[in-house]
Amino acid sequence: MSRVLLPLLLMGLLWGCDQNPAPSTDSPTVMASLSGTLIYPQSPTLPADARIQVQLRDVSRADAPALVIAKVNLTVEGRQPPLPFTLNYDPALIQPAYSYSVGARISDGDGKLLLINDRHIGVLTRGGATAEVEVPLVAVIPAPTP
Repeated sequence: MSRVLLPLLLMGLLWGCDQNPAPSTDSPTVMASLSGTLIYPQSPTLPADARIQVQLRDVSRADAPALVIAKVNLTVEGRQPPLPFTLNYDPALIQPAYSYSVGARISDGDGKLLLINDRHIGVLTRGGATAEVEVPLVAVIPAPTP
């Protein structure tokens, strides 16, 4: 009986040895970057506690919220425009047939929106910029109080 079990046991052990192991999940993702500047024509002095948020978004799906691919949050720290930014993203998430845009906003320390971009800034695909993106911002006009 042991003559029958020993070969079966050895076959089972060999069967479990994988010649092509799965890739390690410990390997770091190679990131790409998209850089640019935030600009606006009227240069209001930004408060020192102002916060900047810039996002790379997948805007391919009609009637659906944009999918955020990458974002960066910065503080103004006394700087004035043009304000540089760099977005690091996973290039494997970018599909050539899809549309991507950059969106930006600047808020004061209390979260009150001060500046925002109000038009589509196409990037990465479909003829969009791949480097040194200029994102124009406009001032948010507060609603009148009754």
